[in-house]
Amino acid sequence: MNLQLSIKADDIKEFEIEGISLYQSALNHFSINELKEDRVDNYNSNKYTTSNIYHGLEMYDYIQISYKTNDRNYIIQDISAAKNIKYEECLSQLDRVESDISSTYVNSSEISNDGKLTYDHPADKSGQTKVTDIAWYFSTGDVIVAQCYNWQSEFGKKNNFKDSLTIGISNKDIDRWFSNEAYN
Repeated sequence: MNLQLSIKADDIKEFEIEGISLYQSALNHFSINELKEDRVDNYNSNKYTTSNIYHGLEMYDYIQISYKTNDRNYIIQDISAAKNIKYEECLSQLDRVESDISSTYVNSSEISNDGKLTYDHPADKSGQTKVTDIAWYFSTGDVIVAQCYNWQSEFGKKNNFKDSLTIGISNKDIDRWFSNEAYN
């Protein structure tokens, strides 16, 4: 697999996934019906809504776009894209993604990276589903995250989830929401 990242500048607003970036209207890319077609509904809070998109993509198997639930403009607060790939292969790809993103932001004092971490996925209460990720934090609180998901667990199999490499961009508010409210 040869993953190409579209990174244009040091500003997170210019980091694109499938030509889409934070703070744009999702309506610039998708119809309301497309956004409503396949929504994620396993959150414990309804502050944000996530839509899955499976068609018209060039590099990824699907993308997820999140926006405030009551936002009629569908301003993107989070976008992530996933490529289905075995967990072990994903870990080696993660090293390449880390190098690509870190070298893009090498001259930026606006970003920090804490290195690679592995932890239990919060949606799987059994603790069997693992995530390995690397995050780049901007001084604004916004974040870029590259993650490998190991769904070879009872929870993953029951939900028909596949191991994947995911690249995501989040603003600071939804990043906190995912960490503190979405699954609690």
